[in-house]
Amino acid sequence: MTGGIDKSDPTNSQDQSENGGMIWFRSTFWDYLIKPWFQAVVLTLFLAYIGISTYGVTTMEKGMNMKLFYVPNSPVHVFLDKEEEYFQSYPYRVQVLYLCDQTDNS
Repeated sequence: MTGGIDKSDPTNSQDQSENGGMIWFRSTFWDYLIKPWFQAVVLTLFLAYIGISTYGVTTMEKGMNMKLFYVPNSPVHVFLDKEEEYFQSYPYRVQVLYLCDQTDNS
């Protein structure tokens, strides 16, 4: 059995009983969902959501201003200014991997 109400014994106490949300969606919300004007509203809201999301992704900028996380008089501001001044031109660390034979030949 994969779940749901057992059709051979629908009054089984182990099955999930219907709650108020299930009844409301089946009786009230379904009446609106099958109407074409409501489907158009749902589709319009979905397309607006997709459009706003696309706009947000295309205008996204790389990086984050870390100074916004600290109070204005914090000494962290001085550190962030110096870090930007001296290390901004080298943002990525150079990683070197040295492979050698670890077998003992003696």
